[in-house]
Amino acid sequence: MNVEKPDLTTRTDVYEHLRALVNRGNHIVALEEAARIADGATDPEVALQALTYQVIAAVNLRRTSDCVRLLGRAFAAVDARWDAAIAGELHVLAGWLAFQRGAVDLSVRHVILARRIFERADPAGLGVLDGWHDVALTFSYLGLHEHALAAIEQVRRAESRAGNQYDSISPEVPLRYALARDHRGDPAGCLRVLADLVADAAARRSRGAHPFPPVDWAYVAYAVARRAAMGEPSTVDVSGYDADLGPGAEEQEIRAMVAVCEALARGDGDGALDLLAGVRLSEQTFGAAEPHRLRVLAHTLRGDVGAALDAQNTMLRLVCDRLERYSDLFVDGMAARIDHEHLRHKAVRYAGDARTDPLTGLPNRRFLHHYLEDLALHGTPAMLGLCDLDGFKAVNDIHGHTVGDLVLERVAAIMARIVRRHDLVARYGGDEFVLILPATGPEQAGEIGERLLAAIAAEDWATLVPGSMLTASIGWSPLDPRDPAGGIRAADRAMYAMKGAHQR
Repeated sequence: MNVEKPDLTTRTDVYEHLRALVNRGNHIVALEEAARIADGATDPEVALQALTYQVIAAVNLRRTSDCVRLLGRAFAAVDARWDAAIAGELHVLAGWLAFQRGAVDLSVRHVILARRIFERADPAGLGVLDGWHDVALTFSYLGLHEHALAAIEQVRRAESRAGNQYDSISPEVPLRYALARDHRGDPAGCLRVLADLVADAAARRSRGAHPFPPVDWAYVAYAVARRAAMGEPSTVDVSGYDADLGPGAEEQEIRAMVAVCEALARGDGDGALDLLAGVRLSEQTFGAAEPHRLRVLAHTLRGDVGAALDAQNTMLRLVCDRLERYSDLFVDGMAARIDHEHLRHKAVRYAGDARTDPLTGLPNRRFLHHYLEDLALHGTPAMLGLCDLDGFKAVNDIHGHTVGDLVLERVAAIMARIVRRHDLVARYGGDEFVLILPATGPEQAGEIGERLLAAIAAEDWATLVPGSMLTASIGWSPLDPRDPAGGIRAADRAMYAMKGAHQR
């Protein structure tokens, strides 16, 4: 496909050009154009904006391996030249990628970070409202529909204060909310939300507002077809909705599911089941439970109560599985919070935040020096361990420093969980940590070190740093309270000896 290559010299020009391509569904063209602009730009702001749209286009094409590589570059670039709208957008995109890889906790974390960035940003800033919209989309993918609707409301309020009508809100957010209500046993609520969605879309078209991108109009078409499948036909004409629809996976899924709903609306349960047998639906499009809900309707039309109940049970099991994932996330989050609170309480008697590492919540080097002075004063024997991460530089180079920080936070939580309550873990600098084990001999220290290294190696790092190997090495030395620096040097030598053994 030949496209005109305009002379794009400002960040605003680049943003509007690439945004228009994405909104029209020209994701391959957008990816190529963004790469061309990013590689040729002399203005770092222009390059950063283009790089961000490379990631957006790769996300829309569901090219997850490209997303990992491009996100690493983009996070490194925004670390060097901070921009709130782009930083927030990158966290949204990282949240989408984590969701695709099944890392729900990491996905939620990224989207919350994005939301906090946008809450502090000027809503009139370039890309901020689009960023809020993408927060809503990602919360919607995650099934956190109330949070998604709250993000959409942020957009509406900002535009209302400016005296504008924001017409770029995607109908897929309220659509997924409506479907979720149906999956949870509230078909009447589903029909009300769908009716509002269709009416809003019709009003938007009638006032000649910003035209729907083809994929957005396809979501409206599904809302119309879904209402008809539930016995509530609409007067809104969506015929030909797929005339300009692209060939991507999302578009194919919508076409297939519209056809299923149209068969149901005709009373053709057998035809609907035949069509459903050929549908391969990703979880993010309509939710994993949606095909099973349509099977319930199809079997009901056929009068097969047993098959309808089986489909209903499968649907409810999927809904409950999602709720269990979030209950597990809540419990794990509380456990991590307790671990960090324990670390902070240990640090508070040494002047609190001035001696606490702000990233990990661990005591910092200043705290460590005071702690060692305290041990020397009381003549307490101890083992000193120096631990650092193998391959951490590659994590920063490939995935960016923001992801590197997340790795360090998780390692800190693992250490807090493994060591005993009277032991000390401190961040020494970079990816190096010091462990002080009072009244402990070499054999017991070695056992604790082995448990620590095993826990770090067993962590599910693939969801956070896919493609990167992450292990740790640790060296131990008896601590002479009169010469703590000598103990650190000895532990450092032992640690590098372990690294050398790993490499052989």
